[in-house]
Amino acid sequence: GGVFINGGSGNTIQNLALRDNIGPGGEGSTLGDGIVAFHSARNRVINNLVAHNGPFDGIGVLGVDSNDNLIQGNTVEDTLASEGNFVFDGVGVIINNFLDEEGTPRRGEPITNNHVLNNVVRRSDNSGISNVGNNGVRIVGNTVQDNGQRGVFCPDPDDPSFCQPAARPSNGIGVTAGPRRSVRVTRGSIEGNTVTGNTGNGIFVNTEENRIVGNTARANGGVERQQFDLLDGNFESPCDSNVWQDNVFDTAAPLCATGGLGVVEGPFGDPTCSDGKDNDFDGVADANDFGCAPPPTPPEGPQGDDTCYDGIDNNLNELTDGEDPNCAIEGPFDNRSCSDGLDNDDDGLTDGSDPNCVREGPFGDPTCSDGLDNDGDGLTDGSDGDCAEVIGF
Repeated sequence: GGVFINGGSGNTIQNLALRDNIGPGGEGSTLGDGIVAFHSARNRVINNLVAHNGPFDGIGVLGVDSNDNLIQGNTVEDTLASEGNFVFDGVGVIINNFLDEEGTPRRGEPITNNHVLNNVVRRSDNSGISNVGNNGVRIVGNTVQDNGQRGVFCPDPDDPSFCQPAARPSNGIGVTAGPRRSVRVTRGSIEGNTVTGNTGNGIFVNTEENRIVGNTARANGGVERQQFDLLDGNFESPCDSNVWQDNVFDTAAPLCATGGLGVVEGPFGDPTCSDGKDNDFDGVADANDFGCAPPPTPPEGPQGDDTCYDGIDNNLNELTDGEDPNCAIEGPFDNRSCSDGLDNDDDGLTDGSDPNCVREGPFGDPTCSDGLDNDGDGLTDGSDGDCAEVIGF
């Protein structure tokens, strides 16, 4: 290890260049870190260059009693992972309560108030910044870039024979409660970070009562393997009191993680409607999702409507305006088709010459006293019921 603090408090590690500190890795190994503090409180790790260390982490704060530590202004890059399947290997910056005083995994109380501010964390084999079992974390103003690009990906932790030399789907920033949510982790603030190009989710949160505000997270993971720029792991009770607000992103899930925008299924014709996936996590996919429903067919007509005069095949039946049967009527009397100079219904009669456009009446109208059978019904003027006087009571 480059710097190792064990049970020590109130130290400042500042302005150091820590390179090429590579431990043996494997189960039972203690070190393999640029800077690591076990069971240590109130330390400050400030403005260091931490490059090409591993296989555990670039900067680590681990175990019980590790409270109130500050990691600020460091550049952490090229942290290596081991060749085995170790969940927390190769992380750029990690805070993790998951060790007891003897260095063995535990499921106890969370640690508190460890903060990660204004660091650059890039090209780690595993995640960029990982907060596990640490309450009240502030992860603010960091640049987290291109993590998870190398290393070994083991999809089945119980069978290392499936491990592949490939990019791990590793998060840029992860805030979790540990395996099986073994402790309650709340009150985190993830704000103003720039998170790009990580192979897993950009920002992943599966705890509650956190604020994820004003971050830029783009080009992370990939929807095809259910990795997103923003992902809230609380699917059963979506987002579970986490606040996602004013973030810039390309993809996010579920919808509560978008602050009102984000991943959708559709519209009709979009690739999300034919990929076999429930992209918006609403329980239905592709054609079964309302967002993928074909748009309603717009009307052409009826005659007199602007759609019959706009030169457009509005209802996509390859017939336009007067060619469309929906538009091919003349009348009634006060319809636009009776004054457009066209024989709309192709009966050889146009506008006022067409009986469909001519009325007789109502009572008092000049058509009721001109001696003509205006509407061609065989009845003239007062003999036509359309001209009858309506008597009120």
